[in-house]
Amino acid sequence: MVSEPLEAPLSGLRVDLTPVGAAGEVAAWLLVGLGVSVDVASRRSAPSAVSPTPSPTTGSPHILWTRTESIPQPLPPAGRNRTDSRLTLSGARLRRSPIALSDAGLPEGTLVYATGVALAAGAIAGLLSGATVTVDEVAVAVEMRLPDVLAASYATSNPMRPARPRRAPGGGFYHADLGAPGASEDFERLMGTLPGDVAAREVASQAQLWRLAVCDYRARKRPPEPARIPVRFDATPVAEPGKAAPAPGPTRPGGRLDFMVVDLTSMWAGPLATRLLGDLGATVTKVEPAFRPDGTRAVAGGGIYPGGVQALPGRDSAMWNALNRWKLHEDLDLREPAAVDRFVSLVRRADVVIDSFSPRVLANLDLPGRVGPDTFWVSMPAFGPGGQRDWVAYGTGVHAQSGLGDTWPVPGNDNAAEGFYEPAVSYPDPLGGLTGALAVLAGLAARRIGRRATRAEVSLDEAIQPLCSVVDGVTSTGRRDCPGRSDGISTSRCRSDEEGRKLLDVASKLGLTATWEVAGRALRHPAGPLRL
Repeated sequence: MVSEPLEAPLSGLRVDLTPVGAAGEVAAWLLVGLGVSVDVASRRSAPSAVSPTPSPTTGSPHILWTRTESIPQPLPPAGRNRTDSRLTLSGARLRRSPIALSDAGLPEGTLVYATGVALAAGAIAGLLSGATVTVDEVAVAVEMRLPDVLAASYATSNPMRPARPRRAPGGGFYHADLGAPGASEDFERLMGTLPGDVAAREVASQAQLWRLAVCDYRARKRPPEPARIPVRFDATPVAEPGKAAPAPGPTRPGGRLDFMVVDLTSMWAGPLATRLLGDLGATVTKVEPAFRPDGTRAVAGGGIYPGGVQALPGRDSAMWNALNRWKLHEDLDLREPAAVDRFVSLVRRADVVIDSFSPRVLANLDLPGRVGPDTFWVSMPAFGPGGQRDWVAYGTGVHAQSGLGDTWPVPGNDNAAEGFYEPAVSYPDPLGGLTGALAVLAGLAARRIGRRATRAEVSLDEAIQPLCSVVDGVTSTGRRDCPGRSDGISTSRCRSDEEGRKLLDVASKLGLTATWEVAGRALRHPAGPLRL
């Protein structure tokens, strides 16, 4: 995807960071990786130190942008007082949780790291809007555990929990997502063609040739790889070399962002990224062909519904309604020339396109080539560069491949399948969604200051890679920040119901839920972790 890497798209920008604990350090690490100069305010120690005391939830933003001479055009746009050396209303504030948030059933440190990603995204949204963006720890945790929270709101059980590892006849374990029509039957036929002693890795490799979302469980790398920034940018030249790429549209009154997104994503990660952008004010048009609706619609059942009963197929699914609010819809079959023409027309009015296809699908459709190089295009495949590049997978399959399902040497996991364990929730999806929103906002900010960012990629495996980099609480970057200990799955998934109910109750008391009318019932839905 990357023909000419753009290593520091936001170089020349500066930000002041007040101590906000580990989540703030994660945000700082991400911003530095994007090229931002981070100054640690109100702290005498080195930037890599972690403040043991949480900062207050009121007062100045915890991340505050500072104007420098290297910014070609002042941010925010015209109308602000530009005489100050500081953009006093631009930044992000972290709102602390009134309760201790649990990583139960997730790799330890997941919620802290996710909050840091949201804080970095909020900071860039504040830069673009000239406003203060509030990032709420509880709201981030709600997004990470969305199926369980929605099940609690809908008074039903959660059928979306990841399946346990399957044992292969020849050794090893694998995860299989076979919810697509005909996938289970295809997998049974495939297994009938394989030898009786086939190992898990070969099961996954052969299943991928059939385009089945099957991934083998792998052990963690020891020592772990250094933490890497999970967003990669491409600096392919725009139509007129030397001319800055088009900037996103002006802000709306009240600091709301005003830009257009064409959404080619489905399921959880991509739709969450685009919904977060919609929460900030973006106009999002979701392209969804009728012949292949988004899987979270759960047209054939299997979703989360009010009272546990599907009444309006395709319209009363909890996950669909939570992830696709604010969006416009276009029924376009991009295999058809007329639909492609309509799509190109739509993109020409947009600021960004975002997809969640595997690279092979995107190459076959050649959509980026048809819309031209001026469009900022963000891709969210399952895997980045490497041997699994063209594999299809959802979050739990990415979890299996990452090694984070390797529970050794954690004691007490007597339910684990010989050292491997599934998570309570498919956390790579929401973490990928938060990172995808960060990539879009960073790319738009880069274009605003004259950088020619035309492509970006956030794969699910790269979105969770920093969680794999921890040794005894210290990442291999040398910073005690991102994301905390990661000794495996912290507790069994049986606590997920409890966590969902607790988070729903706390979010409701904090005003972080809104009432939605779904299938004739008033139900509480998450309000979103990024608020202008």
